[in-house]
Amino acid sequence: MTTENTNTATAVQSLVDGEILIGTVHRPFIDQDKLRGAILSFPGRKETALLHIKQIKGTEPEKRLASFRLGEEVEVKILVHGSAGAPKIWASEIALAAERSVLDELAAAAEAKTTFRGRTVNISKFGIFVDLMEGPAKGQRGLIHNSNLYQKGAGLGGLSQSLQPNNDVALHILGAKIDSAGTMRIDLALAELSA
Repeated sequence: MTTENTNTATAVQSLVDGEILIGTVHRPFIDQDKLRGAILSFPGRKETALLHIKQIKGTEPEKRLASFRLGEEVEVKILVHGSAGAPKIWASEIALAAERSVLDELAAAAEAKTTFRGRTVNISKFGIFVDLMEGPAKGQRGLIHNSNLYQKGAGLGGLSQSLQPNNDVALHILGAKIDSAGTMRIDLALAELSA
């Protein structure tokens, strides 16, 4: 295989559920003689995604949709439903906006050092994964990185029992971001150690 063929093969990827990408308006989506959305294409991706009018942000999505031009760029979150053989792929500005507002709320909670309840899921070589049980990211999973388990030289001490899987813990949000794969990453610390 030549270098040119190798580059082409690795450049084409499938769209993945939860990714945040910038798509290009490829063509309009018309259903029953009405404009209902836009088909978006993505550089280096083999599939397209439907940005339905119900997934367009703003108070007047019809006007915004009508103003889209071929080649215009739109930032969206990818939503993939169904089997790998025949998935339905949607693009959503609304899901992206909701996720970004959660990031803003998490940033405010980190600044205020708000305490949230979580439940330990498992322990890995990186740290402890915890499901948040309350707050703006309720139901999301975060990580207490190993470096945050030993803050201020506290060590694990008497906390080792509470760090076993399926135990409730008090947490502080240290930060949150959306990574390059479109996944929300939440950095946590035990409230007992970060106080």
